Amino acid sequence: MQFLRYSLLIIPLVIIIFFGFIILNENNAKEFVPIEMPKFSSTTLDNKNIKNSDLPDTYFLNVWASWCITCKIEHPFLLNLKSNGIDIVGLNYKDTKSKALGWLKELGDPYSISIFDYKGDIALDMGVTGAPETFLVKNGKIVMHHLGELNKEIWEQKFEPHL
Repeated sequence: MQFLRYSLLIIPLVIIIFFGFIILNENNAKEFVPIEMPKFSSTTLDNKNIKNSDLPDTYFLNVWASWCITCKIEHPFLLNLKSNGIDIVGLNYKDTKSKALGWLKELGDPYSISIFDYKGDIALDMGVTGAPETFLVKNGKIVMHHLGELNKEIWEQKFEPHL
């Protein structure tokens, strides 16, 4: 009887520790498998028409919005990347043009192009779950994707190896 009592405590504890180890073990991170960049046609924040074929063969795409607090946190790092010659395309996500343009005017514009995605359709097709997210696109394929704030550590670990 006592064995049964202890097993009811020990078995769940072992399961929790096992799955906790799996989740927290960084060596379990899977390699990103490249996927096709969805085709799109939209406008930029400055009202120019844009589609996939207008973009360079290789570019970084950063999903951002003026309402996004974490976007504001990562913004200085994006400006630093731009000052170092890194070309970043912005995807303004579920925002208004006036708020987005005001935000860029106030904080600086790290983007060579800012695609306007008011309804979030382009982002949805890319699998975006929120802002910020950053993608590396090469020859029409997404070869790297990061959810959340882009900073020096993430940049060096995830994106620099693909340059």
